[in-house]
Order: sequence, then C-alpha cells, then structure tokens
Amino acid sequence: MAEPGKILVVDDEPAIRQLLLESLSEEGHHVELAGTGRQAQEVLAARGFDVLILDLSLPDMRGEDVLSSLDGNGMSRPQVIVITGYATTESAIRVLQHEAYDYIRKPFPLDTLLTSVRRALEKRRLAAENVGLIEQLRAHERKLSVAVKRATTELAAQNRRLDDERHRTLAILHSLSEAVVTCGLDARVSFLNAEAERILSVSSAQAAGKPWGVLVGIPAADCPVRATLASRTGLRDVQVGIKAAGGERTAVRVSTSLFLNGSGHPAGVAIMFRDIGPEERLERMKSDFVTAASHELRTPLTSIRGYVELLLSGGAGELSGTQRECIEAVERNSAKLSRLMATILDLSRIEGGVFQVLLEPTDIVAVAKAAGSQAARTAAEHRVAVAARSKLKTLIIESDPRRLHQVIEELLSNAIRHTPSGGHVTVEVSNNGDNGGVISVSDDGVGIPRDHLERIFDKFHKVDGAAVRDDDGVGLGLAIAKAIVVRLGGSIAVESSLGHGTTFALSLPARPP
Repeated sequence: MAEPGKILVVDDEPAIRQLLLESLSEEGHHVELAGTGRQAQEVLAARGFDVLILDLSLPDMRGEDVLSSLDGNGMSRPQVIVITGYATTESAIRVLQHEAYDYIRKPFPLDTLLTSVRRALEKRRLAAENVGLIEQLRAHERKLSVAVKRATTELAAQNRRLDDERHRTLAILHSLSEAVVTCGLDARVSFLNAEAERILSVSSAQAAGKPWGVLVGIPAADCPVRATLASRTGLRDVQVGIKAAGGERTAVRVSTSLFLNGSGHPAGVAIMFRDIGPEERLERMKSDFVTAASHELRTPLTSIRGYVELLLSGGAGELSGTQRECIEAVERNSAKLSRLMATILDLSRIEGGVFQVLLEPTDIVAVAKAAGSQAARTAAEHRVAVAARSKLKTLIIESDPRRLHQVIEELLSNAIRHTPSGGHVTVEVSNNGDNGGVISVSDDGVGIPRDHLERIFDKFHKVDGAAVRDDDGVGLGLAIAKAIVVRLGGSIAVESSLGHGTTFALSLPARPP
C-alpha cells in the first residue's frame, strides 16, 4: 500500500465529497474538500497536494480550467484523477493532454477510485525518486562507482515503471468506442487505437509512418490533419469520406485536437472519428417513414377537424354543455396534433434537402413586434409579461418573413414555458454593424444547465423537469429554428444561467449568400 498522502477532492456533489472524505481518511490520507473550481484553485495555490480528485462539471467553471491552472507546476503538481458523469472521447483526450493520471466515469466502484489513488501516490513517489537519482548521477558523473551503477539500475527500473504508465494511457485510448489516431507534426501516423484499426482494416504498426491523408484517401486540400496543423486549431464534427476496410469509401465524422509536449509546444494531432454510414442509412429510412406516415395522417386528421367544426357550429344539432366540452377537447388535441405533424414535416423537408425559404425585403423590426404581440396574448394567461423593443423604427434585410416569424414564435413560446408567473420575456432588434440585424429573445426564467447548452439544438433533446408549465413538445422546435436560421444565412447562439434566465440571439446578414 502506498504511503498516506495529501489529497484534495473537488466535486459539486456533497454526497460524493463526504463518501471520499470518509473512505480516504480510513486509509490514513489527509483529505481536504472543495465544491467549486474557484475554491479548488485557491486551496491549490495555498497548499501542496499529492493527488487531486477532480470533477469535470463544476458550478462555476469547467474542471479542465482547473487542470489548465496546474500546467507548468513541475514536481509540485499533484497527480490528477478525473471523475465525470459526462464522459466523452474528446474530454478524455483533452484531460490526457493535461497529463491527468486517470479518467473515471461516474458512477464508479469505490475500490476502483481507491486503487487509482494508491497507484497515483506510488507514481508520484517514483517520479520524485527519479528526479533525485538524476541529480545524484550528475553530481557524481566523474566518479563512476558501485553506488552510481546501483542508482543507474534503479533509474532504469523506475523508467520502466513510468513506461508502463504510458502503456496504461494507450490502453485507455484502445478501450474507447470511438476511433482515435495520432499523427506527428509531419501529418504521419504514429498510433491507431483498436477501433481505428477495425474501421481502416490496418494495424497500428502497418500504418505507422504513413501520411494520414494517403492512408485514408483524402486529398491534401481536404485533409483535416493538415488543416489543424496549419491553423493550430482543432476541428469539430467535420464530415468526410475516407477509404475504409476493403477499399470502399465510407462517411465518417471527424474531430481533431492539437496536443502539446512537456514544454508546451505543438507535438502532433489527435484525430477522433466514427463511421456514420449506418447512421445515415438509418436516418434516411426514418425520414422516409416519418414523411410517408405524416402525409397519410393528414387526410383523416383534416376530416376529424372538419367534423369537429361542424359539431361545434351546431350543424349536426344542438350540443349539451358536456358534449360541447368533449368536442372542444377533441378540437384542442387535433389542433395540437396538426402542429406536431407540421413540425415533423418541416424536419423531414430540412433533412431531405427540400426545405425552401422565399427571400424578399423584410422589416425584421415589424416581424419581431408582430411575433411579440401574438405571444403576449398567450403569456398573459400565465402572468408573464412579453415586451418587444428596438431603437430602430425599421431594419430591412433580405429574408423570409414567414419563416423568420416561425423562429421568433418558437423562441418566445419556449421562453414563456420556462418563465414563472410574474416573470418577463423580451424580444429586441438591433443592427449588427454590417447592415444585418440581431434579434434576441431573453427571459428571466429558470435557465438551462450548462451541460445541456451544447445539445440544446439537437433533435429530440429536452431538459427534463426544466419547464415551469406543461410542455407538449417533442424537442424539435429549437432544432428546426436553427435549421431555418442557417438557411437564411444566419447563426443562432444561446447564453444561460441557472435561476437567472436565458438569451437566444439570432444574427442575420443583410443579404444571404
């Protein structure tokens, strides 16, 4: 068992902090706790620790920011064990670039974490002894003696142990379900993990030294590795076609990350990719089915709504109070079903590449105010105030007023659902300084958890329990809104703070490309 050490546990969950405090203290370790990233940085600056157990998701900053603040600390830097409930290939690569010792997914067996702590302490001890032995060798380099030979032997043994740690890192990469490849600064392959070997049907040894673009059949102009080396910036979710097993081409989604050496200089590129060919085929089948089903449902639904209107108008005889209430419920739900079908058809058209926007000179101030007035009537029922503001009387751009109204209407509806009674929702129009416009929709509602922000525009993504009042959507509204904005040549961004509200901002060009 490793000697007791000083350990700092950083996690925003009190139950996990308490569990680790009790478990590590029983093993004789001195343990301190921190619940936020800022608190952790203050404690690390004031006192030295042997091991840092760090959650990646903290309330005030990313765990990776805490890791970054440790870079360059040399031997005073603690061994870092990352724990996270949102494990991804990209986050694993990034923490390994910061020389994290281990990467453990939540929930984890306690024995696994305790074993990792023991090994981290042992590694720290060995590294410290290694430095001492190197200094000893330099001091006695002119006096080759039995003691120096013994120290050389011990140094070699400890270097072998450290090399074992390197292989352990490689084992982590091999265990990932996503394909991972590393290249040097010359864009030549140095390593493939097991999934990359499977997709490319080539071993790591066979691929070593070959240019990445040549290995997978990508022209130099389209090579993501060369693009990353040239820009010194990683790429995210770039779709490319590569030559896979059997020489056939397949579609993959690629992300890249530049990694650094111990001196902080670029050392190469890590490439993460996954085969999306089966996903695309499944997506096409699903889209075809949804389109066909939606069209088939429209005819009977139109008939239902027609008969409902006939009944409510008295055309089939007088209705009693109870009968009228029942028919009105049918009318509300058939209208809801019609809206859902329209949403699904919009999504189907977008994914099928047949979604159209009709551009014309559009006063986006007028469109925003019209959408705000319409939303205000619904919001008043829930005691939520909706206001439309702009310092501009008009702002004319080339756009599709109907589709733009649809986007603003979706954002306002979303804001109202997530704002408690007595709250405020604002739609505001301003000039973006390039003859285009910015439309922002803000609320002072419940906000969006930080770990959901990157996925908020994904299809079918919903934040469970976040809506203040009933939400009958299926998680498609924001995905469609973003797709429309992109078709209009613009972009959409979101900022949010839990308990303080959310702001969506649409940036639209004066004339779409």
